[in-house]
Amino acid sequence: MTGLDVTTDGPLGFALLAASPVAALAAAWWTWRSAGIRDVLTRVAIAALRGLFVGLALALLADPAIMRTVERLPRLVVRWGDEAALDIADAPAGETRRAALQSSLDRARSLGLDDRFEIVDSSEAASDADGSAAVLLLAPDEASVAAAGRDGRVFALLPPRDGSVPDCSILSVDAPVRAAAGAPVEFVATVRCRGSAGRRVVVTLSDGTRVVRSAARDVAGPDETFTVAFGAALQSVGWQKVTVEAAGLTGEVSLADNRLDRWIDLESEARSVLIIESAPTWEGKFVRRALEKDPTLRVDYATAVSREAVVDVQTSTRDGSVPKPDRSIAGPASLQAVLGDEKRLFSYDAIVAGPLDGAAIGDAAAVRLARFVDAKGGGLVVLGGNAYAGSVLALRGKFAQLIPAVIPARSLGRADSSAAKVEGAAVLEPAEGFTGHPAFSMLGDDPAAVLKKLPKLGGGYLRMGELAPGAETIAVDGSSHAGTPLVVAQRFGAGRVTLVAPPDTWRLSVGATQEFEDVAAKFWTGLVGWTAAGARDTVRMWAEPTDAGQASAAHFVMELRTSDFSPRTAARVEAVAELEGDAGAAPVSVRFVADASEPGRYVGTAVLPVPGTWLATATIDGRDHGTARVEVRATSEAIARPDPSTQGALEIALREGGGALVRDGNAEALVEAAGAPARAAVAISTRPARGVWWAYVLPLIFAGEAFLRRRAGLDAEESAPGAIATGS
Repeated sequence: MTGLDVTTDGPLGFALLAASPVAALAAAWWTWRSAGIRDVLTRVAIAALRGLFVGLALALLADPAIMRTVERLPRLVVRWGDEAALDIADAPAGETRRAALQSSLDRARSLGLDDRFEIVDSSEAASDADGSAAVLLLAPDEASVAAAGRDGRVFALLPPRDGSVPDCSILSVDAPVRAAAGAPVEFVATVRCRGSAGRRVVVTLSDGTRVVRSAARDVAGPDETFTVAFGAALQSVGWQKVTVEAAGLTGEVSLADNRLDRWIDLESEARSVLIIESAPTWEGKFVRRALEKDPTLRVDYATAVSREAVVDVQTSTRDGSVPKPDRSIAGPASLQAVLGDEKRLFSYDAIVAGPLDGAAIGDAAAVRLARFVDAKGGGLVVLGGNAYAGSVLALRGKFAQLIPAVIPARSLGRADSSAAKVEGAAVLEPAEGFTGHPAFSMLGDDPAAVLKKLPKLGGGYLRMGELAPGAETIAVDGSSHAGTPLVVAQRFGAGRVTLVAPPDTWRLSVGATQEFEDVAAKFWTGLVGWTAAGARDTVRMWAEPTDAGQASAAHFVMELRTSDFSPRTAARVEAVAELEGDAGAAPVSVRFVADASEPGRYVGTAVLPVPGTWLATATIDGRDHGTARVEVRATSEAIARPDPSTQGALEIALREGGGALVRDGNAEALVEAAGAPARAAVAISTRPARGVWWAYVLPLIFAGEAFLRRRAGLDAEESAPGAIATGS
């Protein structure tokens, strides 16, 4: 022991503690003087016992805190996961994961882990008696993120697995929180397959009643991760649960990670689209009419015929009504008025830009368009008719920072070339791997075959240069040997920008048979709907993940924006979760706090005790509202589903705390991460008065006194309580 410190609570405790030795001596002296015992040793012993009793009683009343400082190896508490997956036998040599982890821990001990830590199993009663300097988590596949927030260092040891045992996991599913009912929605599933080389995996997307989309993938390597994109139009209005599932591998020992559910709030409101161009064109007219056929879209059109004369053409829907944006916004309906009014511009979800002269768009309007995509998450579709000098697509044009590809100067000015008049030169077809893209989701299971039956496009489409980082080619010219890009898209902030190279997609409808006359319109509906999918409201709320175990914390995320879609840094949030379909379950309060790492983002937690579907409703500053759904599974139904998509973030969190995530039961890596042996000073605090030990000590004191009195042959008469019998 290197140090000892005794403290008390308040001056009264200090006074009692200070008086206890004095009182003990006084009691012993009085007993010595009053006891008529001739045997000196017996007389001394009885006096000592009586003094000990008085001093101990006062010390216990003082309730002192004793702080001992000792030097020892840091304590490592081993905590086992209690998931059933620990008993799965997919470790090498047919071992269970539990046995493999135990073998790894035993090997780490033999390699010197015992020299670095005092290792204590969490089942031992003393494991938390005086704290711990580190925790070792033994989990089936991944330690929980919550464990990374513990005090001290945290190590997570993941079990080894046999590479020949097949295993398929859905790591994550990227899906929108909200979408328009009937509009194409994109789902991107990330899949990992191990021990499955040469086998085929089928990934399906279902809505609870039927399989909406499916895709097959041949696994090439022993450990391969890939993405599968689905495009589907969900028709139901309201909350819809979709499931992405991977199947086709026989011999999997666990199917707990083969599926993921997502909740989507499908709205009945139509998405609003604005089409702008400097002057009316055939392509603009065709795209406008194609989008009008979709009841999930409402379309406005604005064109500036000249700098002096401005014309606004507003389209009508099938029922003859004239869809309009928010008419509470003042100002004339013109190209300049719409682009000059940020509030009005932000009332749309997507903007389709036909041929635009750079002089028709000022610098301020270009900045607003960029903010429309970046901040609101709106979609911008740029048509290939912008092929002339002064176009917004030029290297120094107003859209240069937005478009997903560089347009070389030699490509501009091709609109009037003879190549543009060549018919039947280009075939529009999905790029490799994009057959299931939302742009083609309404064209059946084989959109390439359908598109080949349509008239071909002209050869005067924009030739694109280098693609922007992260941009992807959605459609190509099937008639070209190299598959020249025809449709390219990229993320830009929260939104998307899509560049359509052909200026004459109207050719797809002209001359098409009656069976395929709506194909081009469906393609445009899918493309514009997908591009606008990121358009968000000022309030977005969702559950992450969308399911939780009974009596465990459910997590919610909320993003708040101001009217100009800047992050909302301060808000008063009141939220409650209610069990659907069961009025007997009491509502549970959800507490939201601001996420300091991301402005405008708030996270909430709540423990939902009853299985079922819970609807969380939040009120922000008394006026705005957000909702999210989470499904709570019963404890008996809960399956330990590892979530490898969070492994990277978890590893970073562990490292920042001085710990480590050790994969494949690597005992050598665990010992190395533990570091060199180092004894540390550990402070141990105790409260003796709060223990039960004194209940045994006091009877022993009385028993000792009785024994000494009998041994001394004192009078056996009963004395008054607390008195000492005197001898003759």
